[in-house]
Amino acid sequence: MKILLFPIAILTGVSAMGQQVPAPAANDTVKGNAKEIEAVTLVARKPTVESKVDRTVFNVANSAILAGNTTWDVLRMTPLVSIDNNDEVKAEGQLVTVYINDRKSVFTGKELKEYLKTIPADNLMKIEVITSPSSRYETSGSVINIVLKKRDDEGLKGSISLNNRQSTKNSQYTNFNLNYHKKKFTQTLIGGYNNGTYVQTNQT
Repeated sequence: MKILLFPIAILTGVSAMGQQVPAPAANDTVKGNAKEIEAVTLVARKPTVESKVDRTVFNVANSAILAGNTTWDVLRMTPLVSIDNNDEVKAEGQLVTVYINDRKSVFTGKELKEYLKTIPADNLMKIEVITSPSSRYETSGSVINIVLKKRDDEGLKGSISLNNRQSTKNSQYTNFNLNYHKKKFTQTLIGGYNNGTYVQTNQT
């Protein structure tokens, strides 16, 4: 008996094993474009001229008109304010009382002019023309309040005025009257002499 050995061909199948390529892991944190927002500061700028119930305010802080000027120069530009030839400050044609930082000024007229000319306009915040002042102001008329950034009106300040007047008056007066009468003849002689000298010397 012949035993036929059939070679058993073992077909080795190569099974292709699919290799799964892992998907890239998604980052838990998604990095976006980081944008820094800078803080924005809103500055509310006051109008140059404010009309209120009792006053008109001329806001000049950081204004271009301050460059190269003095506080006196800016006062001359203030609405409702006028200055006459004697340097008297008026509001709507009426004499006013001037305050500096809510303090009554000791200066008036030319003295006030010379004082305000020493204060640079850069130090000026606003000028208030108060037509209906409250009882805090020692006046019944209008008030101009000059508000400075810093108190330049503090410290020792003042003024002195000396006036010496000497008068000399010399007056001479002579009068005479002569009358001669005899019978029908009458002769009258009238004469007068007047001499006056007046000398005045002023020293200020």
